[in-house]
Amino acid sequence: MSSLLSKAFATLKITTLEDGRQFIGRGPFELRRPEPQPRVQFYGYAISRYWLLEFAEQYCPHLLPDRNAKDYEFTSAMRAYGLLRDWLCVYSLDRQYCFNPKGDSVPPEWFEGVNDDEPPEDLDMVQVLAVCSDREDEFERRPTQEQLDFLTKLVGQAPKWWVSCDWEE
Repeated sequence: MSSLLSKAFATLKITTLEDGRQFIGRGPFELRRPEPQPRVQFYGYAISRYWLLEFAEQYCPHLLPDRNAKDYEFTSAMRAYGLLRDWLCVYSLDRQYCFNPKGDSVPPEWFEGVNDDEPPEDLDMVQVLAVCSDREDEFERRPTQEQLDFLTKLVGQAPKWWVSCDWEE
């Protein structure tokens, strides 16, 4: 047994981040920062509240309130999110609302109109399960490739960069 442990520890790598923090593992997954935008950008997965509900119902039904409870959807989504964060050991995992443009870039009027009483008619937003942002400290705390691969398989789609509806740079 001690030989097996010795071999396992020998393959681990100690990673030192720019701020001096160290952790054991292969380090954060490789990722290039996107071009700066007027708002914070998040790297993650578009998910619907229904995906979170189904996840909670499948993996932690014992933690959910009665289906007829007023707060069922909210509580289920929070339980699913917490379970994902704990399973992955990615405590920087976050949920954010982001723009969902049809093309590659967010129309300028969306930035200005997102908080208006009458936002642009074509304004589209999506909930994102974010693993990091383009902010320096959050970017450096991104998960390992193994954690990202597990989440990608679970969600069923590849992550991408999303521009925040809420967080101005």
